[in-house]
Amino acid sequence: MGLWCALIFPSQQYQNIPGSATDLVAAGDVTLPYIGPGPPCNSGKHRYCFLLYDQGESKVDGSIAAAKFGGRGGCHIHPFAAEQGFTGPLAVGFFESEWEEFVDSVHEGIGFLPPPKYQSPAQAAAAAAAAAGAGAGAGGAGAGSDGATQAALLLTETGHAFNGFKLGSIAVPTPGAGDVRIRIKAASVNPVDWKKAAYNFAAPGVPKCIVGCDGAGVVEAVGDGVTEYSVGDEVWGFHNLSLEGRGFFQESNIVRVADVYPKPSNLTFQQAATLGITGLTAGQALFDPALLGLNTPSAGVSSDDYVLVWGASSTVGQFAVQFAKHAGYKVIGTASARNHDLITSLGASVVVDYKDADVVEQVRAAVGDGKIIAALDCASAATALTCTQLVNADGGKVVCIAGTPSEGVPETVKVMGMFMGNQGTAECSAWLNAFVRKEFNPLLAAGKVVTPKILEVTGLEGVRDGLQMLAEHKVSATKVVATYA
Repeated sequence: MGLWCALIFPSQQYQNIPGSATDLVAAGDVTLPYIGPGPPCNSGKHRYCFLLYDQGESKVDGSIAAAKFGGRGGCHIHPFAAEQGFTGPLAVGFFESEWEEFVDSVHEGIGFLPPPKYQSPAQAAAAAAAAAGAGAGAGGAGAGSDGATQAALLLTETGHAFNGFKLGSIAVPTPGAGDVRIRIKAASVNPVDWKKAAYNFAAPGVPKCIVGCDGAGVVEAVGDGVTEYSVGDEVWGFHNLSLEGRGFFQESNIVRVADVYPKPSNLTFQQAATLGITGLTAGQALFDPALLGLNTPSAGVSSDDYVLVWGASSTVGQFAVQFAKHAGYKVIGTASARNHDLITSLGASVVVDYKDADVVEQVRAAVGDGKIIAALDCASAATALTCTQLVNADGGKVVCIAGTPSEGVPETVKVMGMFMGNQGTAECSAWLNAFVRKEFNPLLAAGKVVTPKILEVTGLEGVRDGLQMLAEHKVSATKVVATYA
């Protein structure tokens, strides 16, 4: 019997086929290609799909461990399998998972392999033509109004976490009204960057797509109507929308002036590059009135109430611990044992190991007669559900950035998923600007808030290395930052 096993992020159109391939994987009978989470679905969870095909009629029964996974079977037949004569899935496991540890365990058990890339003959011909066009661009085709070009890391094809990125050359962009062009000195490499490539979402302009959510540099030019900045100003910024040609994985980048902030003079460009996605996500989650709505640090209020940060060693979590501490709250963080000293140094009163079986009891014992009024979950929908059991039963709030629980939430607890910056609305941009200028930048300038540990890579080539490290789950409690010449 010939076997082929794949794991993909499935479409919404699928057939109900029960079973899974996990038992064969555990037995070592098949090799899985790349395993990783797709973007959160409407449930707030990450969806995975095992598909096992054969060329015979043997049937294999299996089930996903109910303790870890809840889901439903089924997915359409993958075209690669059909092309190879695999007549249909003999076992399919389609599930929604909140357990990143599962991904790590599979990586450790069978190793990491890049995903297979299926293309029909017509698709292959189109891809070859597109790649040829990208290659011509790398030779200097295309130019700005003055004929200048610049280096960029181009996403030439999707379906891969990092192999689809190629070095190329593009025209130096010209800022439009309300835009700022920044000469990038350092760019942050985020997990969402490789997920865009692997799962083909929010990646416009392939094969010349440019991603990269945040970074820091020097203002090189400004568009009409921009009065806040001048050429030579040191700034940091981010993108919360995917717009063609805009991304920090290029030498110069166009950013909306609403998403650009002054760089505190005591920060390096590498440190400033870590602020956008992680720092602003933490700040908005905690202090935006539409979310947790906590007192801000500048309010000068002291409280005996607790704020819970689940996943405190994540880079978002590290900022959140510091913000909550300086806002006058007691902070409880969860992290693996190796990161306890780090989270304590950032201001947490209590740190517990999320891997402990009695983690909930430990948190409750630490709080005693006090109460947890708010929680920020940086890990998963499953841990967000745990947070809802720990916050104050009368009016407690939980913000989730990695999946929102779809059931089991107490009626008196408010749960909110968030997208940082609310996709660029004027209202949220104004809120973020006020937060940065009144809270975030002053805390940074005073040394009261510190940036995460940095794993530095060099240049655009280094960005690709960083994407691979993130996709293979080789980075913990650290921010990957690329330094440009």
